[in-house]
Amino acid sequence: MLAGVAVLRLPDVARDLGEGRAHGSNRFAAAILARRAAPGHARRRAPPLTQVIARARRSGDGSAMSEDWNVVVSLYQDGFRRALRALSALGEVRRAPYHNLLVMSVEAPEALLTAVERLTEERPDLYDAIARVAPAMRGFRFASAEEFLAGATAILREWAPRLAGKSFHVRLHRRGFRHELRTPDAERRLDDAVLAALREAGTPGTISFADPDAVIVIDTIDDRAGISLWERADLARHRLLRPD
Repeated sequence: MLAGVAVLRLPDVARDLGEGRAHGSNRFAAAILARRAAPGHARRRAPPLTQVIARARRSGDGSAMSEDWNVVVSLYQDGFRRALRALSALGEVRRAPYHNLLVMSVEAPEALLTAVERLTEERPDLYDAIARVAPAMRGFRFASAEEFLAGATAILREWAPRLAGKSFHVRLHRRGFRHELRTPDAERRLDDAVLAALREAGTPGTISFADPDAVIVIDTIDDRAGISLWERADLARHRLLRPD
């Protein structure tokens, strides 16, 4: 080995670079190689992928949904089979009744997100298949737009102390209830509900869409909703959250 030359042992990345199995994989893998080879780059040792997968399947803190789905995975065109096969190793996964959408039921949703991100680093072809991963911290069912707003508002009022004096916005990814639940109206009403709760507590917040302190993300599939609150550090750490 030449003195001062670091040898990167990335067999999966190298294989994908050579084979070019998925559109865009080469660019992504090359970016990983360049970043890790940069002078002064100090990479924290990541736990083995098997350990990350095991953590995703272990019990969480009890706050996540244990029945039905608690993770929504959005896919790119032509990525369905690759994603379905890979995600099956991480937990219960099934097709949602909407195009390019999978749902999962796992014990620890945020650990699942970390495991999926690790998989996409090991296999760049998966990065081209998975568009977004949305773990749900809480969930509820609803039969009307008003029930949806009431259920979401109740959870957000519980979370209001986490948003004290901060900037935020609500982002709704709605599937179903097309005529009853209007996305912009629902987002605005939930924004207003959180602002009112913060004013009542004497810790007013603000709505921001440019680098907010937090984003409240809600995914609905027909009559079921999953809701999470992600702070700026979470959004920076998890590249597959993509709330907006």
